[in-house]
Amino acid sequence: MFGSGTAAHTSAVTDPGAFAQSGQWISIAIGVVTALVVSLTKSTVRPAANVATAGIAAPVLSAVEDVTSVALVFLAILVPVLVLVAVVALVWAVLRIVRRRRRKAASSQGS
Repeated sequence: MFGSGTAAHTSAVTDPGAFAQSGQWISIAIGVVTALVVSLTKSTVRPAANVATAGIAAPVLSAVEDVTSVALVFLAILVPVLVLVAVVALVWAVLRIVRRRRRKAASSQGS
C-alpha cells in the first residue's frame, strides 16, 4: 500500500544545545513559518471574500484550496522523480560526449 511506511513520530529533544548546533531546527522553523503563512492567508481572505460576496465565494475558495493541495501533493511526488530522470539523462549525455571524444581522438591518431 502506498504510504504504508509513513507515520507520525514525536521526538524528544534531550540536548537542546546539540539540537540547535545540528541545524535540525531549520526544517522545523520552515514548516512552522509555512503553516503560519497559509493559516494567516486563509483567515484573512476567507472572511473578506465572504463579506464581499455574501458567502458566494466560499465554495470557489474551497475548490481552489483543494485543487492547489492536490497539485502540490503531485508536485511533491513528481519533482524528485523528475530530478532523478534529469540526473540519469545528464549522466547518459556525459558518457555519450566522452565516447565521441574518445572516438575522435582515436580516429585522428590513426590517420
